Amino acid sequence: MRLISIVMLLFLLSAFAIGTKLSGDIEYEVLDASINNASKVIENINISTESVIIKDVNIDGFYLIIEKYIKFIGTFCIEIMRMGVKFGYDNPNYFSPETIINVTKIICWLIIISLLIKPIFYIMVFIVMTIIMIKDKVKKIK
Repeated sequence: MRLISIVMLLFLLSAFAIGTKLSGDIEYEVLDASINNASKVIENINISTESVIIKDVNIDGFYLIIEKYIKFIGTFCIEIMRMGVKFGYDNPNYFSPETIINVTKIICWLIIISLLIKPIFYIMVFIVMTIIMIKDKVKKIK
């Protein structure tokens, strides 16, 4: 869960960078229309709900759940992007592309370090257990 929130933060930072970059290049109405077109594409996703039977099991409900999940995630991403792009577009002075790139690099390093904490802990436990085993063997020999 922690990793998902970090990825969403990176997604939002990239949206800020896009909005900042577009602030001088494109009109606000064109930007809003393109975001609305993207959300319409997500709304029009339709997975075929024809009755598919595998070993006497009807999986129409499974297709419906998958379709709703895809629409939810798509709408969620579009709305985060809309918020980020509009905020970056309205406030280009808050964000410079170099700052966002540096923050993104720091967040990526934090992701890598947080993913390595558990394996490093296991390696340390293995080393301690090996030292204890060697110490016991030396005591038995004496």
